[in-house]
Amino acid sequence: MSLQSAIGSIASAAEQAFIPYAERVLELMKSFMVLTNDEDLRSRARATELVGIVAMSVGRVRMEPILPPYIEAAISVIALSLNSVTDCAICLRPGII
Repeated sequence: MSLQSAIGSIASAAEQAFIPYAERVLELMKSFMVLTNDEDLRSRARATELVGIVAMSVGRVRMEPILPPYIEAAISVIALSLNSVTDCAICLRPGII
């Protein structure tokens, strides 16, 4: 299990109790969500997935103001044709969270 997966499990279980940690975790994930090297794609996919999990855990109201850059990063992966990352990016579509 990766660290990102573990954090996702905690966020999912904690739900609203994860709010104090959400922004810091999301800020850390930004650097992963822009990686384009083949060897980094798994980390990018996990980061994208984690952002979606955190968004669903803390709720739409808290996420809407800070989510746009993450959505842009998730959408940018579609141009790279990276299926594993694209699959995780789908969860960040507006209306999903």
